[in-house]
Amino acid sequence: IPVFGLGDATNSLVSNLLGQQRPGEVFIVLKRVIVISLLIVLAVQPVYWLGYRQIFSLFGATEQQADMGKIPLLIVFTSLFLFSTVIMGFRAIAGTGKTAVCLWIEGISVSLYIYCVWWLCQRDGATLNTVWLAEYIYFGIFGILVFTYLKFGKWQLSKV
Repeated sequence: IPVFGLGDATNSLVSNLLGQQRPGEVFIVLKRVIVISLLIVLAVQPVYWLGYRQIFSLFGATEQQADMGKIPLLIVFTSLFLFSTVIMGFRAIAGTGKTAVCLWIEGISVSLYIYCVWWLCQRDGATLNTVWLAEYIYFGIFGILVFTYLKFGKWQLSKV
């Protein structure tokens, strides 16, 4: 939840900087927010490492079910590092007013993610753990598109 709040703050900060004709400071602010976000995700990691069984018990899972869910939960918790970085960049793009670009980036990322999940499910011997690895593929694609646009896109000229 704090990551979403930081994303919203990033959106507002970028919009504010562009409104003040200070686009050169966007990457400075973005870097700072990403560091804060990564520190928050790092602080949450012990919850997984020390308490994954308690997390599952909240939903009535047995010990055996908790053990089965350990690896997928590990994947989700570790993918938060990518997620927290990428979402800040994505929200920075939204802060430039380029919502159509955001739609394209999200559409491409989700489409490729769904294809990857489908492809992984078709493989002989596909396991739940293997399919959950698509989270890294999704955030990887998403991140490449987001940061490529931030580096090479024409967002600096946006009027907000």
